[in-house]
Amino acid sequence: MSTLLSGFTQLTPSHYLHILILLSYLLVILLLLGAILYTLPRPKAGDGRAVARGVFALGTLASGAHTWYYMIRFLQYSYTNYVSSHPPPSASPFLLTLASWLEQTSLFDEAWRHVCSTPENWWWSSHICLYTIPWTAFVAIEGRRHSIPHLWLYPLLGQLMAISTASSLFFLALFSTPPADPPIPRPRLPLSTYLPILASIFPALYTPYLTPSAFLPNLLLLHFLLLIPFLPLSQYLPSTLSSDAGSTLPPSSLLTLLEPLTFLPRALALLSLPRGAWHSPRLLLSTLLSHPAQSSIGFDAMHVSLLLLLYSLLRRGASPSRAGAYEALSALAGILAVGPGVVAPLVFRGGLRERKPRPEGKKVKGYGQLKVEDMPRRTRSGRLYSDVVVGGKS
Repeated sequence: MSTLLSGFTQLTPSHYLHILILLSYLLVILLLLGAILYTLPRPKAGDGRAVARGVFALGTLASGAHTWYYMIRFLQYSYTNYVSSHPPPSASPFLLTLASWLEQTSLFDEAWRHVCSTPENWWWSSHICLYTIPWTAFVAIEGRRHSIPHLWLYPLLGQLMAISTASSLFFLALFSTPPADPPIPRPRLPLSTYLPILASIFPALYTPYLTPSAFLPNLLLLHFLLLIPFLPLSQYLPSTLSSDAGSTLPPSSLLTLLEPLTFLPRALALLSLPRGAWHSPRLLLSTLLSHPAQSSIGFDAMHVSLLLLLYSLLRRGASPSRAGAYEALSALAGILAVGPGVVAPLVFRGGLRERKPRPEGKKVKGYGQLKVEDMPRRTRSGRLYSDVVVGGKS
């Protein structure tokens, strides 16, 4: 106890500040998780989507535990490296050494510089950077359409904790909202929503090629741009940037634009790999396991890939369908070829396709059955069959 107290007495205000920053970071993550779970839509009993909710609830637990196992290992790794390069005096309290490590180490910068340091590292990390862009668009489109509260919680949690965990929670929220019949129309997107999302492609494109001094500002710009669509800007911006005025874009068009835009950085990442890397997957696997920060972001990419497949499989109804299975297989082929970041716009755009409302006066039986029409039948000339029959009799 006396050793612990002596450690506190030797701390400087700067030490206290950096300890507070780390504790605040962990506390904010817990608060975001709690806020999302508290505000999740309450599903109606018997809506037939309990299986999907169970799948994404398990996905949340698995992705959070898996990625943060490696994040904790990264903290240990960074601390051990610091102590080996800055050996503390033998009588130095542990708390003082810990505070000195936090003061002299930028954990965020250290982790991201490593995961973007080589073509092999960037091959893994680009998955998450590119996936986050169409996922942000999807959250903005579907979250507002389904009136999911406090949408900003999801991208912020993704940036602070893990994109896969935030993605799984958002899918859980989608499957917890009651299905609308007829479907709720999707409003066109304002400039303040789609422009930051499109602009975020540029920092994602340049991330692995920048000088050390420009790396961190570029990375922070990427994170900030993907939060702008969830800020209440309509109150402060000119009317041309509000949701009902100015230049707007259909949601499907935004996702269509993101398909080639995400492919370009991914193609460059693939071309920059050493020759023979594809023929020796062991090289990429060893890169994944070479550093805890790389493992965290690499397994994050694996989890979002699995979530995309599950969403493709389950989004059509209460249980997997044949069409969902075909779509999931197509998504799997795309993920294996180019990665989840390029496939995500296609999957999310497919999720925007809704069953069209039936015209009034017509009743259609279930899938695979013949149509039964209440509308009177007509000849090719447009005359009613009843008129032809009556006219013939007369």
